[in-house]
Amino acid sequence: MVVGLILSYIAVFIIVGLMIAFLAFTGYIYWNRRKYAHIPCVPMPSFYFGHMKLFNKAIHGEDDLCIDALMFEWYKKTGSLVYCMHVLHVSIVIILEPKALKAIMLDKRNPKPPEFHVFLRNLFGQRLMGRGLLTEPNNEEWHKRRVILNKAFHRRFLKDFMDPFNASTELFLDKLSEKADGKTPISMVEHLNRVTLDVISKVAFDLDLGIIEDENSFFNQTVLIAFEAALEGSSMSSKSWNSSYKEEVRRAIRTIRETGRECLSKRIDEMNSGKEVQEDILTYIIKSSQEVKGDDREKMEVMIDEFILFFFAGQETTANLLSFTVLVLGQHPKILKRLREEVKTVVGDRVNITFDDINRLEYMNLVLKETLRLWGPASGIARKVTYDCNIAGYKIPAGTICQFNGYAMARIEEYFQNAEKFDPERFKREEDMTPHTYFPFSFGPKSCIGQQFAMIEARLVLSKFLQRFKFELVPGQKFTVIQKITLKPKEGCMVYLTAK
Repeated sequence: MVVGLILSYIAVFIIVGLMIAFLAFTGYIYWNRRKYAHIPCVPMPSFYFGHMKLFNKAIHGEDDLCIDALMFEWYKKTGSLVYCMHVLHVSIVIILEPKALKAIMLDKRNPKPPEFHVFLRNLFGQRLMGRGLLTEPNNEEWHKRRVILNKAFHRRFLKDFMDPFNASTELFLDKLSEKADGKTPISMVEHLNRVTLDVISKVAFDLDLGIIEDENSFFNQTVLIAFEAALEGSSMSSKSWNSSYKEEVRRAIRTIRETGRECLSKRIDEMNSGKEVQEDILTYIIKSSQEVKGDDREKMEVMIDEFILFFFAGQETTANLLSFTVLVLGQHPKILKRLREEVKTVVGDRVNITFDDINRLEYMNLVLKETLRLWGPASGIARKVTYDCNIAGYKIPAGTICQFNGYAMARIEEYFQNAEKFDPERFKREEDMTPHTYFPFSFGPKSCIGQQFAMIEARLVLSKFLQRFKFELVPGQKFTVIQKITLKPKEGCMVYLTAK
């Protein structure tokens, strides 16, 4: 009887404790959102979860709305360049005002929101990007490493890698030729992902993983599993609660990290023995590790973090840019014709495209920039402001996460004339564009370190593709997008190819 009474008291205490915790959480959410009550906001499906349901639907491409498209829809619904989004206890202010973007992004006092990188640093209990450049919380340490790694992306070094760029692309085109019968549907997203992963492997890390030759490449699938799992984790989807799925993701991450460890260890041994090594990204990752605080073990882990970051960023974004470009060219035959003429004039039938050739492809550069304007693979950038500020008449309190969305800003008529129209030559007309509304490679001191690398690779791959093939889009596919961390064509950019 005494035991029963004690258990009853314990049960009461637990229930009361849970009720107090629930009320405290409710109060915290209310208090936090009250700070933003003066800022426009679309209706929330749930008090506790906020906009999470709408956010998750967009993540999984329901209603043909990706996250970026949802941000643009909310701008149209609120009619405001500043509006709020709430997810559980976190409030985010979306800002589509160019002057505010410049002020906040250039102010070094405003850090990247750590909340945005939780699932990139560590995913399902497994270290992913840890303290790589993208996720490094210490600004001073980030700056020291960034200065060293910048050298790997200098034009002088990029010029030296044109041969492996050309070789990987030729291998890619030869593989495509096997299906270029004019009637076999080909997913350009799938194939372009393989060539960009092959390029980053060889050019950055001197690794030949046989990714193009083997369509079912284990390593390619492993990278995709780990990359997409970060989104599943951040959205707290049902998949992210599945124990077998989480273990599959952890195995994938361990495989990539072990590949990086072996690659780095081999290069370190070569450098220590006095052997002459390539001045590639791998070498500069090792050099930058001298600025990492911690013992040798932690320095190695940070080097692996950088290895994974460059693998992910160097593959996914460029492949998606090229996929969107092929899609839009298939819809604009006049632009495609002019682009083919430029490639014929500049490159002709030569197999090896030079660095000078790349720089002479001016119209192609405009086409790629316009593609990035409308469908930039990574169009959202954010900072946590460390001071109270006033934006478009709204007070933004210190500690607020401010997010800027390039996809939405690209579609606002006040910023771009005929904003929805695909017009590459708008980049030659300054009056057509408002400053600080175009930032496909982020903005400010923490902009993408590999943007030159990406644009060189994109021009080279696209030039060779247009040299070798004629293509047409498979009829019936929608020009819809989906967000798997980065923006990509939802239906895979399906084409019919024929050899020229």
